[in-house]
Amino acid sequence: MEVVNAYTLFHLFGWFLAGRFTRIIPSLFIAVSLGWELLEMFLDYPFAIETLSNKGGDVTANFIGYCSGRYFRNR
Repeated sequence: MEVVNAYTLFHLFGWFLAGRFTRIIPSLFIAVSLGWELLEMFLDYPFAIETLSNKGGDVTANFIGYCSGRYFRNR
């Protein structure tokens, strides 16, 4: 079971950029982040087929990326 894959890095970097350069509020971030992971459960594409532990890793990467981006935006 892999918790982190190449897509996880895209999650981390993408949400870092969103947190750093946009004004997305935390509640919208949470809704989009969790909503996308839920949507992936129903998509029939190779990139969307992941284990639940990997989805948890993606959500964690989203959170770390977004919070890091907001931290550096406010500095």
